[in-house]
Amino acid sequence: MNLQPLFQSPYSREAWRDLLHTLFGSAAELFVHPVPIADGAFHGVFVKVLQLGDLKTADGKTTAILDIEVADGLNLQRNRAGVRHLAARLIDGVTRQAILAVFHSSSSPDWRFSFIIRDKTFDLASGRIHARETPARRFTYLLGPGEKCRTPAERFSTLAGTAITLAGIEEAFKVDKLTREFYGELSDWYFWALTRVRFPDDIEKDKDTRNATMTIRLITRLMFVWFLKKKGLIPDCLFDKSAVDEWLTYADATGSTYYKAVLQNLFFATLNFDPKEGTRGFMEWNKKGTLAYRYKRFFKRGAADRFLAVCKDIPFLNGGLFENLDKDVETETPRRIDCFSNAVENEKRLAVPDDLFFSQEQTVDLSVFYDDTKKSAVKVKGLFEILNAYNFTVEENTPYDKDVALDPELLGQVFENLLASYNPETKTTARKQTGSFYTPREIVQYMVDESLKAHLLQKVGQAFLPALQPDLAAPLSQRLGALFSYNDEPLHFTEAERADIVQALFTCRILDPACGSGAFPMGALQQMVHMLNRLDPDNTYLKTQALKQVQDATNAVVNGSSDLDDKMDKMRDTLRLFDETVTRPDYARKLLLIENSIYGVDIQPVAVQIAKLRFFISLIVEQPTQRGADIPVCAGQAGMPVPPCRDD
Repeated sequence: MNLQPLFQSPYSREAWRDLLHTLFGSAAELFVHPVPIADGAFHGVFVKVLQLGDLKTADGKTTAILDIEVADGLNLQRNRAGVRHLAARLIDGVTRQAILAVFHSSSSPDWRFSFIIRDKTFDLASGRIHARETPARRFTYLLGPGEKCRTPAERFSTLAGTAITLAGIEEAFKVDKLTREFYGELSDWYFWALTRVRFPDDIEKDKDTRNATMTIRLITRLMFVWFLKKKGLIPDCLFDKSAVDEWLTYADATGSTYYKAVLQNLFFATLNFDPKEGTRGFMEWNKKGTLAYRYKRFFKRGAADRFLAVCKDIPFLNGGLFENLDKDVETETPRRIDCFSNAVENEKRLAVPDDLFFSQEQTVDLSVFYDDTKKSAVKVKGLFEILNAYNFTVEENTPYDKDVALDPELLGQVFENLLASYNPETKTTARKQTGSFYTPREIVQYMVDESLKAHLLQKVGQAFLPALQPDLAAPLSQRLGALFSYNDEPLHFTEAERADIVQALFTCRILDPACGSGAFPMGALQQMVHMLNRLDPDNTYLKTQALKQVQDATNAVVNGSSDLDDKMDKMRDTLRLFDETVTRPDYARKLLLIENSIYGVDIQPVAVQIAKLRFFISLIVEQPTQRGADIPVCAGQAGMPVPPCRDD
């Protein structure tokens, strides 16, 4: 059964009903006419909520089947309250345990297919049984003409003709399974690439170490580029074989024309070059320069100018991942690492063959890398063939809201697992248990929650005496539980308490001394933004704290000898940050927390660069960045002196 054409088409209720019958048979009890579900809480989020029927599974569970029209222009990722309320309204844990819902709008051909489940768990406490409802968990496939849809097509075709259970449906929405599948393909590509690449030995003399580190860096760069492409910041044509064939002569002596002429120019002369510093363009022959485009000789007549036009609007990124690592390039004795060079004598020193990116499936022997004879005939294909087969999303998943797609956390997972695959202490385990060297998101969430709870109890707990109102009489620790929850559980804080908690979050300083690729710092950012959203939905208290910080700094300047103009500019920037006609509220929250509250150090420079870029992606998810974010994550060894983290 090939479901991919249906999933890649604009949403049709008739086609969807037919598919439900095909997949679930008589278990799908569809109504003759859809039943509207009215609720004032849906206003402004859902235009119409229709129940198409119920799915009665073999394990005795009931799942509501919904068709939901979303308000035009609404981003569901930033309006989760409506989904949570929907779950609270329809899932009681007794008569109904889950929801299967399609979300669509009249303004977009793309749509979402979500499975929403909320559990009731029981535990013994004080000799009594207490029921505890967990937050609703939502798993979502992104569907429509703009998506690949291979994974949902494969997953749901396996359900047809089987005894449907709630666990079976949840399995079809598993993100971890998708990540493992992707990492398996990528790992095979990585080991194949190690047999094909060549990098200069000017600095790193050990061939295996040199090829491994440079290939991991290449994968990391390209995956980050893929997320930017998903956001529309990098044109698709740069990775389209038919498009680049119109530009390139394929004259490189090592068969690496595409890597040199397109990817190196994208990395080092585009993403690493600030247009404010000058005009992007090709280097004149026999001239030296660190940021100019190279390899004009590999472009067909007139194609170099077309390539420049394609790259014109690609943004500058200051995270460091795209920095050209060549040393002393403006001297007579440069030392090459990336080997971004026009010099013909360097042409054969660098080889990253074109078929590593565009090759169709072929069979290779990787048994020596895996120490496993079963890997003597592995099917591999070009990296872009792999990446194009998967859905990517720029939204970071949470334990309670997951797109069944590859999210930016994958950057860190891939880097840390590939790094483990060549470290002597871990390579045997890493190669046999692919994807095992990364802290699971659920554990990170627990660590974040416990750290923030301890901080808030220490900072504001003593100030909160039980109030006279019954709702406020509970201890602070108990009332804080609702703040951390992803339920719609009401908060019971006075206005003064809300202000104090916002102040405690804004002035909190979180340092991860071994941050890796940013799992804990990013988890902290997500949770703090969630808490601020619930405590201070219009950013009233946060604005007060931010302006106070700038005012204090300005007063210090007035009384000292520093430049006052910079502080006044900062004041104007802060006021603009809270102008909702210019800035989305979550962008303001994220930017202030990133620049003021969250710090990281790690000994691996590439890991640090990934952490910075994950923060950058989290900002551009909300809106294009208004200015370069000052992200305080730096490379070094915790407990040792490190250089300033700030990029300025």
